[in-house]
Amino acid sequence: MTIHMNTLSFALLALAAVAYARQAPKCLWAAGLLFFPLTGLTTVLAWWPLAPLAAILILVLTLGVPLVCLALFAMDVLWAPFCLEMTYLTFLCWLLCPLSVVLNYMGTALQAA
Repeated sequence: MTIHMNTLSFALLALAAVAYARQAPKCLWAAGLLFFPLTGLTTVLAWWPLAPLAAILILVLTLGVPLVCLALFAMDVLWAPFCLEMTYLTFLCWLLCPLSVVLNYMGTALQAA
């Protein structure tokens, strides 16, 4: 079951990437809102039985940091409290989110072994 959930996470991430490239914000929001909780649940199911500390670290680094980055980016776009070029934050999200999917595949493989 974990493998199917992670495959769905990967598909949602790919859909979000296509929506981001084609500037389709509604699709991007929908894919993102579904991606983060599903990937978090998959991380807990794949890694918690193996190593709870690893599950927590993966959640914080690959999902928590991108969510904070996206919140800071949205805040700067809406109200400009930082007045900085912050597109690097979205780049960081596009690096860390696929890492969570890859780590979940690894956790699923370790559970199967």
